[in-house]
Amino acid sequence: MRLSRQKTGKGFDRNGDEILKIKQWLKRHLTTLILCLILLTGLGLLAYPSFSDYWNSFHQSRAVMSYAENVARMDQKEYERILKSARAYNKKLSKNGIHWTLSDEETAAYEKELNVQDSGIMGYITIDKIRVMLPIYHGTGEAVLQTSIGHLAETSLPVGGKTTHCVLSGHRGLPSAKLFTDLDKLVEGDTFTLFAPLPLLLTAFSTGFGRREPPTTSQIS
Repeated sequence: MRLSRQKTGKGFDRNGDEILKIKQWLKRHLTTLILCLILLTGLGLLAYPSFSDYWNSFHQSRAVMSYAENVARMDQKEYERILKSARAYNKKLSKNGIHWTLSDEETAAYEKELNVQDSGIMGYITIDKIRVMLPIYHGTGEAVLQTSIGHLAETSLPVGGKTTHCVLSGHRGLPSAKLFTDLDKLVEGDTFTLFAPLPLLLTAFSTGFGRREPPTTSQIS
């Protein structure tokens, strides 16, 4: 029994010595550890925009490819039905005028238009000059605009037509996603294409693409 107590006591002494050594080591290197932690935090903050943009771009590309595959699988009758319905929607909108506050019934009807396979994606936009290919979703809620391009619900659907006025909305300068950040590099005459699902080649004709305040409803109607 005495030998056992002595061994146990020595074990406690060794443990105490080891704890003391660890404390002394931490005390000597505390400043270095704090500096390393600050450095790692700074590197993480610097890497976040690039990583987040890559992650969003990856998911945007997957969404566009999934949409394109769904459109390719549609038969001709379904394709024509979707376009016919969207054009009828635009015709009704042109006749009745724009209502900036949609009822629940109107919102539900809007969200059914151009909603291939109930994906929520209306189509996508490509701008070759600035290497943009982004999905277009129904509505302009913040959840949409943080990662993609939104269609202003109260405006025409992007299927062309002389009396249509389609408005798309997208952020610029987000730290987490590039989106329309390079839009100011476009000049009058540059082109972009909307796929919804019919490809429409459009020409930029604005007097400028720099940063500006959002348009008023009177400018859109």
